[in-house]
Amino acid sequence: MDKDKKKQLRNDYLAKKPTMGVFMYRCNPTGKVYLGYDQNLEGTFNGLAFQLNIGSYLPNSRLQNDWEKYGENNFTIETLEILSYDKEHPEKTNYKDDLQILRELWSEKFENVENIKK
Repeated sequence: MDKDKKKQLRNDYLAKKPTMGVFMYRCNPTGKVYLGYDQNLEGTFNGLAFQLNIGSYLPNSRLQNDWEKYGENNFTIETLEILSYDKEHPEKTNYKDDLQILRELWSEKFENVENIKK
């Protein structure tokens, strides 16, 4: 691979913004829905899976208990909505308020809901 191609690939990688949005962990046997949001969904999914699998997810003991009782295979994990970056204000870096509002809108669509805390 030539030098210019490598440089372009590196620059493309560095310019890539993480996917942000609202996600759900549903415990299928109980119907309990755990809703969360993050500005980096991939990182969040990896981190949560790791913490839940080793039994160290302290921010939400009910989610940890359901995970241990029913197992990973009895959960549906889904991205519910992706939030786009603000093209009119590219300098904006904090989308926490926007994501919280989206999560609240989604929480109204389920009956047995609890928010995932970080």
